[in-house]
Amino acid sequence: MAIKKEKVESVAQETTEVTEKRIVAAEEKSSQAKPVVTNPADVKVVKASSQQPQSSVSPTSVGLSAKKEKEDKDDDEVGQKKVTFKELREQQRKKKNIVWSDIKRFNPDVKRGLSREQVAKRQDEALNNKMTQKRGKTILQIYLSNIFTFFNVLYIFIAVVLAVCGQWTQLSFLAIVIANTAIAIFQEIKSKKSLDKLRIAHAPQAIVLRDGVRQKIPAEEVVLDDIVEFSNGGSICADSIVVSGGVEVNESMLTGESDNVTKNAGDILYAGSYVTAGICLARVDKVAELIKAGKIREINDMRDETDLSGLKLAVDLKRGTDPEKLMQKLFKLTPLMDSFSCNFNILVAGNPKVMGVREILGEWTAWRTECIKNRVYFEMCRKKEKLHLLQGLAKILLDIDKAIAIIRNTELESDVIPNLMMGFGIDKLQAEYVAEIKLRNINKEYILKRTSEIEELERDIAELEDTLKNRRKVKAIISSELKAIIKKYPSPRRTGIVYASEIEEEPEDDPAEDYPVNVFLSNEGYLKKITPQSLRMSGEQKYKDGDGPKLSFESTNRAELLVFTDRQQVYKTKLSDFADTKASALGTYLPSQLEMDDGERVFTVILPGDYKKDLLLFFENGKIARIPLSAYETKTNRKKLINAYSDKSPLAEVLPISGECDVAAFSSDGRALVFNTSLLQ
Repeated sequence: MAIKKEKVESVAQETTEVTEKRIVAAEEKSSQAKPVVTNPADVKVVKASSQQPQSSVSPTSVGLSAKKEKEDKDDDEVGQKKVTFKELREQQRKKKNIVWSDIKRFNPDVKRGLSREQVAKRQDEALNNKMTQKRGKTILQIYLSNIFTFFNVLYIFIAVVLAVCGQWTQLSFLAIVIANTAIAIFQEIKSKKSLDKLRIAHAPQAIVLRDGVRQKIPAEEVVLDDIVEFSNGGSICADSIVVSGGVEVNESMLTGESDNVTKNAGDILYAGSYVTAGICLARVDKVAELIKAGKIREINDMRDETDLSGLKLAVDLKRGTDPEKLMQKLFKLTPLMDSFSCNFNILVAGNPKVMGVREILGEWTAWRTECIKNRVYFEMCRKKEKLHLLQGLAKILLDIDKAIAIIRNTELESDVIPNLMMGFGIDKLQAEYVAEIKLRNINKEYILKRTSEIEELERDIAELEDTLKNRRKVKAIISSELKAIIKKYPSPRRTGIVYASEIEEEPEDDPAEDYPVNVFLSNEGYLKKITPQSLRMSGEQKYKDGDGPKLSFESTNRAELLVFTDRQQVYKTKLSDFADTKASALGTYLPSQLEMDDGERVFTVILPGDYKKDLLLFFENGKIARIPLSAYETKTNRKKLINAYSDKSPLAEVLPISGECDVAAFSSDGRALVFNTSLLQ
């Protein structure tokens, strides 16, 4: 047991030394890279030919995760601080304590980027792009996986049995077992070191603007709100928003579509795609947002395992999570599946028209219906012509000898047809048909056989006429022909048709627990949700410097909120989306949580309840608007309502009312106006 313990301790010590050497080597390499200084104002958007990215795909998770330990840096300092194995483990544990809703977003100048202090703050908050999860096995795992195999354990058991029996000469096979195990361990460790060197040599780089200086840094050192330059051939290292310029990107590894997508100012660049043409400046926007914001609680951890074999994301699920339901949720909340509109330009009767799928199907059905009617009409006319000729032949059957005598006694060939017409009372077409019959066929048997088709033709003609008048029968013909085509050329269906009436609203998975809460909103837009028990323990509220309370109210955890902003927009959310906090915390910053526009501020929040109340909107120009709350109720799961109220004047107050009541409005000169809400229509 002492020997085994010493071996394990030596292996652990070797693992620690190898890990420290790799970290120090990566840091020294990144510190030797000199920044390329240019004038950011000279950056222009250019077009270039499409080409494949020259670097490997950077992490394609929504992005920036894991915390790097704070480093003390000076401008004149050359060396880097070494990170021990114990500190690295501490960093991995610390990254799990990040609360996304408490992060204050920066809005840096496009020409300067983040300052050194802001970058340091982001590093302290663990909002960089470094992935702490290591790919592959550790050296200790390599030793254990090669030593404790099934066959090795079996060999050891046999060796123990032979040793107990005193058969020492039979233990020579252990030399081969030990040699094979040592060779396997040596080869796997050598392969691991080669792959680690390859990853460091091909580590993705990013060009960022910091303090007005254009710097080239490892992609894992990019932080939230960094201004990053993306150019032709470069990969997108983190989800970003274009703030200047324009590029064409290839998102085939994310969406499966090979066509390039044009991205201009305000558009989102998704991590995992790469630039095929152009240059742009973008602000890093998302940092594993769905997980950190609590929108996907089923995921325990997410790792980027992209390697030379292709794109790969590993997702660790929490115990009891249904993978199928999680995939549906990911399809809904991420770009894995998007809804898009199609613009079909189709020529209808020689005129171009823009049509939707429903209109296209209707137009095709109308065209196919017309084709079927024309075909049925043509077939009916052919049968009527044949019936007409056979009816003339039936008259000849009454006196065949008379028809022969007329033909024989006619001196001129041109008089045969008129004489037959006069002799039997038939028209010219019928007479010509009779005259063309061969002499051998002018017998009773032939004529009876041909005239027997008259009844069948009459039935067919009546059925065809009924088909032309009955639209349902025409559609039945279309359907039967399509089924025949499917049977002749079978292939699996790639699309499905779902009617709106067939769509069932799925109940929300894992509904939030409902319990009473107290809600506090500050002037700066920080919202705190505190349980009554926590509020009784510490009633004093904490706010930032210069901030203070705006309003507070009691509610329940499942209640909805309407957040009014100063940009005539209303955001819909639920209190269950916010984590319970304490009075000593600052709370959740609503502009970040609700992804508001730059510079947009929270004006107030309203509890809509059952949407049966009315709202009185007071504007600074002295006008009042009465709006029913049902106007803000939506059937779909919309989170943002634009043009929610008038933009003619800034909003001064929002007052919810139930029924009619008296309201007192105070003016700036100290006067008050009391009126009943029934006067407002």
